[in-house]
Amino acid sequence: MSAKRFTAKQLKAIEMLARPDNELSLQQIADELGINQSTLWRWRRNEDFQKAVTELAYSCLKDELPQLFKSLASKAIGGNVKAMELMLKYAGNYVEKIETRVSGDLDLGGMSDAELDRQIKEQERLLKLAEGKE
Repeated sequence: MSAKRFTAKQLKAIEMLARPDNELSLQQIADELGINQSTLWRWRRNEDFQKAVTELAYSCLKDELPQLFKSLASKAIGGNVKAMELMLKYAGNYVEKIETRVSGDLDLGGMSDAELDRQIKEQERLLKLAEGKE
């Protein structure tokens, strides 16, 4: 089954499966197309068919995005914290803060403070060198 050579029934099945408002069962879709449900199952296992359904479903979903964002914004403005987080993530203004705490002594293998300072300075020098600043 080539991606560009679907039959009329396959194209109709792709359309029916991809529609966001589709509430039909696979049996109902098969009945409407006049095919056996096992045929529909076989089509659905085909990679080209799956890709066509996914692409059409995504295209249909993109048409709904403005309404989705408007609804999400309304919920965020109304105080829904999760909606606020999603809106900020979508806008690129959300930064998740992760805090790490270390308790206890840090084992540096007996390294002195002076040796640790020397190694830090060496790493900083190498970093500057790699960035072309030295």
